Amino acid sequence: MTIEQVYNAFDDTTVITKGYVNGIVGNNIYIQDDTGGVYLYLGNNSSISSYLSIGDEIVVEGLKTTYKGLVEISEITSIDVTGTNKNISKESLDSIDVNSLKNNLCKLVDISN
Repeated sequence: MTIEQVYNAFDDTTVITKGYVNGIVGNNIYIQDDTGGVYLYLGNNSSISSYLSIGDEIVVEGLKTTYKGLVEISEITSIDVTGTNKNISKESLDSIDVNSLKNNLCKLVDISN
Protein backbone atom coordinates (compact mmCIF):
# COMPACT_ATOMS: atom_id res chain seq x y z
CA MET A 1 0.00 0.00 0.00
CA THR A 2 1.12 3.56 -0.59
CA ILE A 3 1.79 5.97 2.27
CA GLU A 4 -1.35 7.86 1.28
CA GLN A 5 -3.29 4.61 1.78
CA VAL A 6 -1.64 4.22 5.21
CA TYR A 7 -3.08 7.63 6.16
CA ASN A 8 -6.53 6.48 5.04
CA ALA A 9 -6.38 3.19 6.98
CA PHE A 10 -8.12 2.89 10.34
CA ASP A 11 -5.97 3.18 13.45
CA ASP A 12 -4.73 -0.15 14.83
CA THR A 13 -4.81 -1.70 11.34
CA THR A 14 -1.79 -3.70 10.21
CA VAL A 15 -0.19 -1.93 7.25
CA ILE A 16 2.63 -2.80 4.87
CA THR A 17 4.18 0.02 2.87
CA LYS A 18 7.31 0.80 0.91
CA GLY A 19 9.23 4.05 1.00
CA TYR A 20 12.61 5.71 1.09
CA VAL A 21 14.29 6.70 4.33
CA ASN A 22 14.48 10.50 4.27
CA GLY A 23 15.27 11.19 7.90
CA ILE A 24 16.90 9.56 10.89
CA VAL A 25 16.93 11.52 14.13
CA GLY A 26 18.15 9.39 17.01
CA ASN A 27 15.77 6.45 17.03
CA ASN A 28 13.21 8.21 14.83
CA ILE A 29 12.79 7.21 11.19
CA TYR A 30 10.92 9.08 8.47
CA ILE A 31 10.07 7.57 5.08
CA GLN A 32 8.38 8.87 1.95
CA ASP A 33 7.07 7.71 -1.38
CA ASP A 34 5.43 9.61 -4.24
CA THR A 35 2.17 9.95 -2.26
CA GLY A 36 3.42 11.23 1.11
CA GLY A 37 5.63 10.73 4.13
CA VAL A 38 5.18 8.89 7.43
CA TYR A 39 6.94 8.56 10.78
CA LEU A 40 8.06 5.15 12.02
CA TYR A 41 7.81 4.90 15.80
CA LEU A 42 10.48 2.45 16.97
CA GLY A 43 10.11 2.96 20.71
CA ASN A 44 13.25 1.74 22.44
CA ASN A 45 14.29 -0.54 19.56
CA SER A 46 17.44 1.26 18.47
CA SER A 47 18.75 -1.81 16.63
CA ILE A 48 16.51 -1.00 13.64
CA SER A 49 17.72 2.55 13.11
CA SER A 50 21.34 1.43 13.39
CA TYR A 51 21.28 -0.45 10.06
CA LEU A 52 19.23 2.04 8.03
CA SER A 53 20.65 4.94 6.01
CA ILE A 54 19.18 7.95 4.22
CA GLY A 55 18.14 6.79 0.76
CA ASP A 56 17.43 3.17 1.71
CA GLU A 57 14.30 1.76 0.16
CA ILE A 58 12.45 -0.24 2.79
CA VAL A 59 9.30 -2.30 3.17
CA VAL A 60 7.85 -1.90 6.65
CA GLU A 61 5.02 -3.70 8.44
CA GLY A 62 3.38 -2.45 11.59
CA LEU A 63 0.26 -0.83 13.05
CA LYS A 64 -1.09 2.44 11.71
CA THR A 65 -1.65 4.72 14.69
CA THR A 66 -2.20 8.42 15.27
CA TYR A 67 -0.38 10.15 18.13
CA LYS A 68 -1.31 13.76 18.89
CA GLY A 69 -2.51 14.18 15.32
CA LEU A 70 0.60 12.65 13.70
CA VAL A 71 0.06 9.50 11.66
CA GLU A 72 2.73 6.92 12.38
CA ILE A 73 3.53 3.28 11.97
CA SER A 74 4.25 1.68 15.33
CA GLU A 75 4.68 -1.80 16.75
CA ILE A 76 6.94 -2.59 13.79
CA THR A 77 7.01 -6.32 13.03
CA SER A 78 9.39 -6.18 10.07
CA ILE A 79 11.59 -3.83 8.08
CA ASP A 80 13.31 -5.14 4.96
CA VAL A 81 15.85 -3.09 3.01
CA THR A 82 15.04 -3.56 -0.69
CA GLY A 83 17.38 -0.93 -2.15
CA THR A 84 20.06 1.57 -1.19
CA ASN A 85 21.55 4.93 -2.16
CA LYS A 86 18.39 6.50 -3.61
CA ASN A 87 18.79 10.21 -4.24
CA ILE A 88 15.58 11.54 -2.69
CA SER A 89 14.13 14.57 -4.42
CA LYS A 90 13.00 17.43 -2.22
CA GLU A 91 9.61 19.05 -2.53
CA SER A 92 10.16 22.77 -3.19
CA LEU A 93 7.98 25.12 -1.17
CA ASP A 94 7.79 28.84 -1.91
CA SER A 95 6.13 29.64 1.40
CA ILE A 96 5.27 28.10 4.71
CA ASP A 97 1.55 27.89 5.33
CA VAL A 98 -0.67 25.37 7.06
CA ASN A 99 -1.73 23.62 3.86
CA SER A 100 1.76 23.23 2.41
CA LEU A 101 3.09 21.91 5.72
CA LYS A 102 0.14 19.55 6.15
CA ASN A 103 0.56 18.22 2.60
CA ASN A 104 4.27 17.56 3.15
CA LEU A 105 4.36 16.05 6.65
CA CYS A 106 7.35 13.76 7.14
CA LYS A 107 8.66 14.52 3.63
CA LEU A 108 11.99 16.05 2.67
CA VAL A 109 11.36 19.67 1.63
CA ASP A 110 13.33 22.70 0.49
CA ILE A 111 11.92 26.08 1.48
CA SER A 112 12.96 29.05 -0.63
CA ASN A 113 12.51 32.44 1.08
